[in-house]
Amino acid sequence: FSWNALAVPFMNVAQMPWGGCMALRAREMSNPAVREYCEQRFNEDMTLGSYVIQQGQRVFFVTNATIVNHETITMKSFYNFLVRQLLAVRSSFFGWRLLFVNILALNLSVLALYCLAFPIPCKAEVASSLLGIALLLYLGMLGSDFMIREKIAHRGETIPRWPITTLFVLPVAMVCVNSLNLVASIQALWGGIHVWRGITYRFSY
Repeated sequence: FSWNALAVPFMNVAQMPWGGCMALRAREMSNPAVREYCEQRFNEDMTLGSYVIQQGQRVFFVTNATIVNHETITMKSFYNFLVRQLLAVRSSFFGWRLLFVNILALNLSVLALYCLAFPIPCKAEVASSLLGIALLLYLGMLGSDFMIREKIAHRGETIPRWPITTLFVLPVAMVCVNSLNLVASIQALWGGIHVWRGITYRFSY
């Protein structure tokens, strides 16, 4: 949840579609250039998103099309998922360099909170800035959840309410996710082989 809550708004800004609920005009799919473009890519969503942007078109985020995933996941599988997502971005999204710079900057900013335990210059100012970033991310997660719950309710679906303890666990989860995301980003920059759902993919850049 923490990763999705932070990733989805960023995907919206970067015009990065998600294949789980993505629509494309039929005339685009019948275009031979699109099919040829997809033949050499790892995934369909980032590939098609990159293609339409390069053609001078736009990717629009439609909140009502949001799909809620009720599955659970182990930490090991989640990390593997992170690496896969970042490999998909690197191999298929035309603006992946700028994206990775933003990912690294955000993750390092949150992880820098650990440095507050040590004597550093301008500690009060640094603490205020870092805690402000963390608070904005936390409020953004809660705001995203509230917005999605409203949209889902209009469709006649319900999502179980969180226990109050979850609100206190989320900040810890947010820091953990950023730590894993940072390591996964580095692995995606260097990694050339990845196993996903029993299939081994080899990347060459």
